[in-house]
Amino acid sequence: MSVTAIYLPGLMPIHRGGGAELGEETAAKEQEPGEETLARNVREMLEYLWERIASRKRIGVDFTEIESMLAGASIIMESGDYAGAIDLINECMQKASQRDSEYEMLAAAIRKAEREIRAAHESGRDVTEAGKRLRIARLHMEKGDYRLGIDAAKQAVEALKEAKTAQIAWGSGLHSGEQ
Repeated sequence: MSVTAIYLPGLMPIHRGGGAELGEETAAKEQEPGEETLARNVREMLEYLWERIASRKRIGVDFTEIESMLAGASIIMESGDYAGAIDLINECMQKASQRDSEYEMLAAAIRKAEREIRAAHESGRDVTEAGKRLRIARLHMEKGDYRLGIDAAKQAVEALKEAKTAQIAWGSGLHSGEQ
């Protein structure tokens, strides 16, 4: 008898037997999870991912696209297409992980740019262009454009390499010797 196993991530394999011998078919059926078990496992996967997303949204990560996909996975699951729901849930998990990583990379790039801009400013360098780039990076973070934000934060740091010492004009109120 040939038995084909279908592996669903996080779930027991589903076996489909060729029916050569009754004993083998019965053994395969005993290993096969029932529809209720499969539905429960898919629901648990959905709940886990919804909870993970909710916890990361509290710190500011944008998962709008993934939330729509999860809503679709719920509909697919309710229609009885558990394999389709699992495929979509797995795709959502991968995308959520990527979004989370991009957010963390952007947050780190912004912190680095802030430190370097502060140090350049304290040393008397003109940080105008770097400050503009940093504001752009923050705007991208608010909009959920994490990759663009990472690029803008890197550009802020690069702009410091070209920053000249700031020229303080007399009468500006910035020179300590003015009366």
